[in-house]
Parts: sequence; C-alpha cells; structure tokens
Amino acid sequence: MPETLGIITQCAGHMISWRLDDEADVHRATDLIVQVADGDLALRVRDFEKGARHGFDLTLRCRRSSGAETELSKILRGCARWYLYEWVRAGKVERYVFLDMNVVRASGILERPWREIPNPDGTTWFIAIPIEELIAIGAVLSRRGEWALPPEIDPPPILEPSSPAEQIDLWAGLQETKAA
Repeated sequence: MPETLGIITQCAGHMISWRLDDEADVHRATDLIVQVADGDLALRVRDFEKGARHGFDLTLRCRRSSGAETELSKILRGCARWYLYEWVRAGKVERYVFLDMNVVRASGILERPWREIPNPDGTTWFIAIPIEELIAIGAVLSRRGEWALPPEIDPPPILEPSSPAEQIDLWAGLQETKAA
C-alpha cells in the first residue's frame, strides 16, 4: 500500500489546480488560489501475470445474477471521480493508469456494446476496456508501463511535474494554451 499511496501523491497534481490572481492579491492578500477537485478515488489492484496473459485492460463488473448493482452502473451514475488501476507482481506495482472518470463517462465508451465476459464463479460478468482506448479518449492522466497504441492515435501528453513550482509552471502553460 505505501507504493499505491506514493502513486496517488504523484497524481494529486491532476486533482489540484492553481492560478495566480492579481486581483485576489490586491484585495485579499492571496497570491495563489489553489482548488482541489472533489470526488472519490476508486482503486483496483490486479495480478500482473493475469494481465500479461489476458490483457492489460480496465475490467468492470457489469452484471450479477442476483441483480445487485454493479461497478459499471455505479460509475455510470457518477461514482468514482478518479480511478487508479494497478497491476502488481510480487508486491510491486509494475503498471498503472490513473483515470479521469468524468472523461470516461463523457466519452460514451462505457455505453458501447462490450462483450460480457463471465467470471469463473458463474454469478457475475464483466466488460474489458483496452487501456489504449482510454488513452485515445484522453482519460489516462498518468501511467506506468508500455501500451501498444495504433499509429493513428496520438495520445495527449502526460504531464508529470516534479515540484510545486513546476506544477504552477505547467498549469500556467496549460491555461495559456487553452486561452489561445
């Protein structure tokens, strides 16, 4: 769990935004406004070897024979603002993706007619969404591991600031890009 908490700390920059505000500085003695995005972080830890055999994908339970609510339906109704999905081998995180679930929901990818895959227990089914597709829609904010992207996909850059000052510089650069 310490490594997972380290990854979350690394990804926290995606949940926090900064802005310099001259007016706030003049009127409220505030040089920097920091906003933290609200919402829960979902976490899934999968076995790396199984991922290597069956595919490194995002699996979401989509149906239960009992009729109980599934992970997919919870996410569709707005649960889990962020999702950290890890593949672990011998207690070490080998791969991970940090997802913006609002981007996932807005893209419509969850409503596609995915094949329902039965679990060995015979009472639950899941869908498997390739990580490459999540990268292509811009939902992957941070990642570790190699992903085979089709040549036509040009994924957005992954910004990994190394210090608070660099985070502010990155934020300012993104704001300039959005304004242009």
